[in-house]
Amino acid sequence: MDDMMTELTQRMQSVLQPTHYMVSDISLRLTALEQKVADMDVGWKKEVAALKEVLKGVATGAELFPLTERVVLIEEHLRQSVTF
Repeated sequence: MDDMMTELTQRMQSVLQPTHYMVSDISLRLTALEQKVADMDVGWKKEVAALKEVLKGVATGAELFPLTERVVLIEEHLRQSVTF
């Protein structure tokens, strides 16, 4: 009876061991993939933040032009007012 149990245990191990290795390999690959996705996510978030800053600068530049023109007009008006 002990021989049968030993043989059965060995057969089960011989069947399960490749499956165990395969599952372990898949688990390691999934962990590596999760890390890559997390790194990419951080990278994309940084890229989006950088682009937002650039867009803020563009919007600010676009807003500054009319404000600058307005300041010039006010300065001209003040100069004309002072000369009278």
